[in-house]
Amino acid sequence: MKKQTFKQSLIAAVILLLGVTALMGCESDNEQPTEPERETVTASEVPTIVTTEAETEADSGEADVPEGYLFGDANFSMEVADGWTIEELDGVSFILAPNGISNVVVLAEGMHGMSFDDYLNASFDALEDAFPDIEFLMDEDFQVDGRAGVVIVYVSDLIDAYVTYQFFIEVNGVAYIITYTSLGEIDYVDDVADMVDTFVAR
Repeated sequence: MKKQTFKQSLIAAVILLLGVTALMGCESDNEQPTEPERETVTASEVPTIVTTEAETEADSGEADVPEGYLFGDANFSMEVADGWTIEELDGVSFILAPNGISNVVVLAEGMHGMSFDDYLNASFDALEDAFPDIEFLMDEDFQVDGRAGVVIVYVSDLIDAYVTYQFFIEVNGVAYIITYTSLGEIDYVDDVADMVDTFVAR
């Protein structure tokens, strides 16, 4: 998917989120929430995620990239948007938004021989198991660095966030999960889209 279309999809999700939030206030107790369009398969638990170790050196070999501007490890890199910073908490590296509370974290998980579709379906169903009130607001395919990707947007009262964006990217049997947790602000969606667009598997 082209960058502009990808951004438009994210902006559409934000508009949808605002509409859903408004409707939820007017929704009667008798109405049933709409089901997500993607078919899912049963999964018994949330998949185990292994945190990647982030480096702050610009070691991808690209010219004119200032030190500390890339986030990643030996397997991937991603540019950090202006105003965002690379931080670490309890051994987990993440990218912190200018508001000091919203953030992006990149995790990696082996797909255990599953196809990307099967892995995604199991992951989505695991989210439903973990958060029974989850509302999926968007499920969109995209391409980055020649890799297949899927972005989902969801909300849940059980998650301490205004909205969560998750980008799944398949690289040689490994799923990279880029999670943007928005805490009270959605103004950084374009920044996150720009960062995801710079994802490169090494």
